[in-house]
Amino acid sequence: MHQRHYHGQFNLRLFGSLATVTLAMVLLAACGGGSKTSTSASNSHTSSGTTSNASTNSQTSLKTACDPMAMVTINEHTASGKADQYFFAPDHITIKAGEFITFSNQSDEVHVLVSTPAAALSQSAIDRNEQQPVQFTRAGTYTLESQDVKHRATMQVTVTSATGSTCGISTPSTTISFMEKHTQGQPDLYALTPKTVSIHAGQSIILSNLTDQALNFSCKPSADIMEGNLRVDMNEQQVVQFAKVGNFTCTSTASPTSTLVVDVH
Repeated sequence: MHQRHYHGQFNLRLFGSLATVTLAMVLLAACGGGSKTSTSASNSHTSSGTTSNASTNSQTSLKTACDPMAMVTINEHTASGKADQYFFAPDHITIKAGEFITFSNQSDEVHVLVSTPAAALSQSAIDRNEQQPVQFTRAGTYTLESQDVKHRATMQVTVTSATGSTCGISTPSTTISFMEKHTQGQPDLYALTPKTVSIHAGQSIILSNLTDQALNFSCKPSADIMEGNLRVDMNEQQVVQFAKVGNFTCTSTASPTSTLVVDVH
């Protein structure tokens, strides 16, 4: 944000007044009034500082209305003659109820996340080279791990009872379902339900894959939602944020003729 500086115009009367005030202060100091003037100036400075601090605190309060996105990377360690070891970094994290953690999968395996006890997570499969936000709505301490024991990574997530929000992403307001219809002797038919949705920039939707195969999801024009790498696996629900204003037509690879229109305003 740019600040404008306003410059006052000084005239001869103002300079004359300043000269008079300066002379009066010299005379008061000579008469023993200097300490009172100094105290007054000090009080004035303190008052100004208090106002400045109050303003700063107010601005800080506004800036901390949401919390930065928590980021966790899924990594792997390889060693000759040994099985690959998979791990979360960091492997302990604390957030508030309702906030998100974005998982970035830098390993060579797909990681389906499960929690103990159940954290009311939507089914989340983090594909290779994918970043995916996952929301935690229930307070508690959870062990989060990869579902497949062959490439299991484990971490602890503590969700406090305080309600919070993650900067830049909101709780999804709409679920879009990929539906599939089987008819003997006919190609499978896919559909997106509902077919239209209207949201504000920065809001999210949930993509729910109810078909029998993984689907890639993309939009035209580009909505900056990882087109080409936004994969929704079978029985998975994935949070997708639309940050750009525009009118987007989105499809799945399985059925490019079945469209979803997302109006972001």
